Amino acid sequence: MTTRKPIVLISGVLTELDTPTDGISLAGNSTTDLSEGTNLYYTDTRARTSISVVDSGGDGSLTYDNSTGIITYTGPSATDVRSYFSVAVGSGLTYSSVTGEFGTSAIPNTQLANSSITLGSTSISLGGTATSVAGLLSITSDAIQVGTAGAANSLLLNSTGITFEGSTADAYETVLNAVDPTADQTVSLPNETDILATQTYSTSLSIALG
Repeated sequence: MTTRKPIVLISGVLTELDTPTDGISLAGNSTTDLSEGTNLYYTDTRARTSISVVDSGGDGSLTYDNSTGIITYTGPSATDVRSYFSVAVGSGLTYSSVTGEFGTSAIPNTQLANSSITLGSTSISLGGTATSVAGLLSITSDAIQVGTAGAANSLLLNSTGITFEGSTADAYETVLNAVDPTADQTVSLPNETDILATQTYSTSLSIALG
């Protein structure tokens, strides 16, 4: 509490000395000696507890420690960032919000400018198959079959040549093939309607004509 110098009674009159050095002295006292009243003294604890922060719940987090007075902001996590990405339906892309990785998948034909190809007069959807193409019964990597295999007038084109079944479906066919060439060879068919004579046929014809 505050102290004053002693008051002395002189000649029966109480007099307060009015000198520059006669004032209230707080020496040896602290704030604990005075009642605070409505004006509270400053302390670190009071200052820190009077501050607060509000985390709105967006990306990242905001915290406050009132024991240290430190405000901490933690930025968005990888999970927060990944959740904002996506891919359009039908784009042919895939996305994982868990790993953050983009990938590819099959693009639906409806999302393509052209969803099919046309061979001759046959339209084939991309990714699809066709059992016949413009009169062809089947096409494989090494053969083309025209008409049902083995049926009358069917034709097979493969690495052995061209096989003609003929007008009778039986075990006999005509096969047209080429002998392994030793140089570039050209065989020209004449511009006329006739029977193509073989060497044997020509020899027999010559003998017959004598």
